[in-house]
Amino acid sequence: MKKTIGFWRSWALVVGTMIGSGIFLIPSVLAPYGSISLLGWFLTAFGALLIALTLGSLSTRVEKEGGPYAYCHELIGPAVGFFMGWGLWVSFWLAIAASSLAFSGYVSAMFPLFDHEGVFRTLISLLLVWCLASFFLLGIRGVGFLQLLTTILKLMPLLLIPALGFLYGDQSLSETLVYNKEVGFFEQISKVILITMFAFLGIEVATIPANETINPKKTIHRALFFGLLSVSFVYFFATMGVWLALPTDALSNSPSPFADAAEILIGPIGATVITIGIMISIIGSMNGSLLAAVLLPQSMASDKLFPKMFQDKNKYEAPWKSLAIVVMLISVVLLLGSTTNLVTYYEKLLILSTLTAILPFAACAIAELVLQVRERHSHSINIFTLLRALGALIFSVCMIIGGGLESVIYGAFILAAGAPIYLRYKRTNR
Repeated sequence: MKKTIGFWRSWALVVGTMIGSGIFLIPSVLAPYGSISLLGWFLTAFGALLIALTLGSLSTRVEKEGGPYAYCHELIGPAVGFFMGWGLWVSFWLAIAASSLAFSGYVSAMFPLFDHEGVFRTLISLLLVWCLASFFLLGIRGVGFLQLLTTILKLMPLLLIPALGFLYGDQSLSETLVYNKEVGFFEQISKVILITMFAFLGIEVATIPANETINPKKTIHRALFFGLLSVSFVYFFATMGVWLALPTDALSNSPSPFADAAEILIGPIGATVITIGIMISIIGSMNGSLLAAVLLPQSMASDKLFPKMFQDKNKYEAPWKSLAIVVMLISVVLLLGSTTNLVTYYEKLLILSTLTAILPFAACAIAELVLQVRERHSHSINIFTLLRALGALIFSVCMIIGGGLESVIYGAFILAAGAPIYLRYKRTNR
């Protein structure tokens, strides 16, 4: 099969998947946290950089499709590899469901006649997921092109609206940065880091289609690093700009903060244009996550840890059975939350998606440490690599703890749900 993903498409997978629904709805979720949110963005960006560098290093050492799953499978063992792959797979389709909800919120902003709650929201979310799945059936080359196109288009609203917010926003920065001092600082900063980390999910997507990437050892490492730098700048700039444009009370309850900010700063026509740009951005993020969600179980199936049908492809080399199962699961998640408030359900999916993705990141940091120990006789231990992996591990563990007991329990149940599949295929492979 001809490789079609070069540096720019790989960079677009990183940037395009990370910059999705997260940054377009997270300013509303973070509004009550004030200045703690800014500190959270900085800490999350630094932690994400450690994770990116760790993934980039592993991508040069393990030549196999599957990203974090493949690294854990090869360096720690099949059992750890399976459960990390399972958690990451669940994280992808939960993230797609959350992104589709954000999309429906912006549709309701364009067409006020339709409410962003209830049946309409669910129908729009389902329709978007099914349309992207239909496009995916035409092959991965088209998916890569769509990712690059939407990544370029999405930068317009993310840079324009915050810039106007800095220039013409009339909100007091001192009032915007006020936070609730009645709640403990550690409790708030832990929650903020967990929420903002959702906006960085997708950093691992470029590592998964290694078999379709041109010169993967060099391309993936560079795409991860430069992609993260690009995204970190955009996130901080965008959050501050929207905060300066909207009052905190209005922002906290807004299902479409960028569109609301655009209407104040530009007017109804500008808000419509910006909303379309944001919707394109969300499509790009979902497109990248869908690619990963479909290809990851294919890699696990090749190791005989997942049903063989996940490897079945159509004439365009698209794993259509894997795609069908992912779409079905996303549809179920959306239907289950059809009667819940959009922002509330979005936040629940956000936290669960983040927790199930963070554990594989922690495992990858351990895999890097294992690699260092294995090679200590042939190569001297690299102190920088060691500290970087330890930093990524500590950051990941702190985020898991910060999710709170309830979220951790839900995450544990999600991982445990994969145990029957692992036990079945482990017996089969004996």
